[in-house]
Amino acid sequence: MWQAQPRSWRKWWKILAELKQQELLEEHRATVEYVADTLATIAGIPQRFVRIFQRIAPRDQNDLETIDVFYQRIKSYSIDELKSPDVFCKVFLNFEPTSYQLRLIADNSKRIAVMGCRQSGKSYALAVKVILFCLTHPGSKAIYTAPSFRQAKTSFRKVKEHLAMLNPVARRAWILEELKTKVRFTNGSEVEAFPYALDRLRGETCDFILVDEAAFIPDDEELFEGVLKPMMATRWERGAQLIACSTPWGTNNYFYRIFKDPHIAPEWSHQVWTWREAVAEGVIPMSFIENEMRTKDMNFFKREYEVEFVSDEGSWLTQDLINCCLDADERLWDFEEYHTGEFYMGLDLGKKVDYSVLTVVEKVGEELYVRHVKIWPLETPYSAVIGYVKVLSERFRTPYKILVDQTGVGEYVAEDMLNVGIPNLEGIVLTGPKKLEIASYLKQKMQENCKQDSKGKWSGTSRLHIPYLEDNELTKRIIAELNVEKYTLTKDGNIKFYHQEGTHDDVFWSLALAVYASGNAYRMSITPL
Repeated sequence: MWQAQPRSWRKWWKILAELKQQELLEEHRATVEYVADTLATIAGIPQRFVRIFQRIAPRDQNDLETIDVFYQRIKSYSIDELKSPDVFCKVFLNFEPTSYQLRLIADNSKRIAVMGCRQSGKSYALAVKVILFCLTHPGSKAIYTAPSFRQAKTSFRKVKEHLAMLNPVARRAWILEELKTKVRFTNGSEVEAFPYALDRLRGETCDFILVDEAAFIPDDEELFEGVLKPMMATRWERGAQLIACSTPWGTNNYFYRIFKDPHIAPEWSHQVWTWREAVAEGVIPMSFIENEMRTKDMNFFKREYEVEFVSDEGSWLTQDLINCCLDADERLWDFEEYHTGEFYMGLDLGKKVDYSVLTVVEKVGEELYVRHVKIWPLETPYSAVIGYVKVLSERFRTPYKILVDQTGVGEYVAEDMLNVGIPNLEGIVLTGPKKLEIASYLKQKMQENCKQDSKGKWSGTSRLHIPYLEDNELTKRIIAELNVEKYTLTKDGNIKFYHQEGTHDDVFWSLALAVYASGNAYRMSITPL
């Protein structure tokens, strides 16, 4: 029968490309079929062999060479070996997991609690775990959730980084669609980043749930017991997994109970490693750990590197109250930015032993937002501090009030700041009663809009918002120093503030001064310069 001939070069090239592809397939069909069958079987969809074959079919000589190299890598392994965590990481991801990462990836328990020291690779191990789970459980649904959607997307990014490293042949065979917060696989599985919202999560059906920064989630018990577990009810016998991962924070939350409560802890598999394992595996150099030991607050080091739960005993601000103030949807502003608003600044001065710290808060209605925190290195000249405050006050369009600690040498520094034209600046002497007044006002603002239960735990969202970004050094330090301030009663019944040796409370007093400046009480009792 007569057939119309193509009239454009584009159509001719398409026909020639299809003929070339058919020629390549005929010459190497056995190799391509073996690879397609292996990949389809690993993904649990051997019945879709033809579809996988079509997805990986070589289009040119380069594709054929890639398939041939991949064939040489997988031909010596059985299907079960290729699905094992160690071989899967090596063959498909070019990733050599540490012993503790491999232990986590291979853990098939229904409930897993994870605590690992900073920068030890727990996020990467969890990303591998969810990819392997979705591939070996066709038709499954996995979700990432965290205290904020931004944190969930940050954790989810590790999944996409591993998918980018996935062997190109396997990637074409297994990945159907890759979106910003969702990945769909050819076997019907999908993984998605979810915002933390009880109403949004309730009603979903899932096979794999990862809760990141679980110790910082409000209403955590309701989340785990009332929402997440029912979401997995119909998938429980199919190998469903619930994973809680976090830095240890506070002893009055559900994540702490997962490890310490004798009624809850036995239900969970605990995957824990410290800086020692990370150093032994060559992930973190010992010189870095030694530097962190010297320069960081001991409680901070215990939480972040020893992964220990630190008690709140004697702390002026408890960890659960600080947690109410953490806002993962906010960020700290940079020095180079220009802003307008109702700003208040608090400056705590130090030099040789203590740090100089500047905190800026913005008042928006009844809410207070921490916008900028600057911590100067030890031995920083006061002239550099003065210059910084002057420029920042200009960029933030004239703060309403700047409170400076003028105890000791602070009086002379405050006078120099006035002399260079820094506006709306006032000094304050931090005597014992004045410290109590300022610290009490800070605590009061943090407690506003929160509630305390019968066990003394604070919950809710505070009117004081402190930006919290995962893996951000400055925000971690701010949170740690807020919890470091202790208090005790003296013989005459007064409250005395102190901090343990090796710790610093400069951020605490800088924030307290800024918050105090935003209120009306300070106008009654400030010592004028």
